[in-house]
Amino acid sequence: MSSWAKIAATGAKAVEVVEKAVEVVENIQAQMESLSVDHDDFSEAHSTDDAVKILWKIDTNRLSPGEDYKIDVQGYTHYHGDADYARRPLFDFVKPEVFERPTYKMFLDLLDNYTREIGKAEKVSFQERQEIQDFLDEIIKTRVMQYVRSYLINKGKCTSDPGAFKTLLYNLWFGMYKSLKHE
Repeated sequence: MSSWAKIAATGAKAVEVVEKAVEVVENIQAQMESLSVDHDDFSEAHSTDDAVKILWKIDTNRLSPGEDYKIDVQGYTHYHGDADYARRPLFDFVKPEVFERPTYKMFLDLLDNYTREIGKAEKVSFQERQEIQDFLDEIIKTRVMQYVRSYLINKGKCTSDPGAFKTLLYNLWFGMYKSLKHE
């Protein structure tokens, strides 16, 4: 079998795996949609699994595949490789209105704040710190994050102080860590 035939066969298998994954996600989405969550008291979640199901149900800001965006499954790559055999962008389309939603808009503002080079120290500017604070302020207003906070308080993992929750999110999502370059 030639190298190109091997690549094509591997690519076909990768597409098959991705298509199966999409099918699984769609089934999970259908199951989540069928949950009945009719009230605002979500303290009855006894497990993380219950909490995730509730989060899915109350997230009114999530995107719907096929409606808000479409992924173009093609080619393949490996997590440890630099080669990408996809000829087209991953996203076939994303509705422009998505980028006007405050949380998405503020998230996009964060994407240019990071140094991709391993071993190179991050320098965080005043503007970048402000973008982080604006994002956190916006995200904690959402019903999803209000539920997460309540859930963590009920589980004894967070105090009732709103500032402590914001600090927790900051440390989890934006806290700096040392990246080492292995040679």
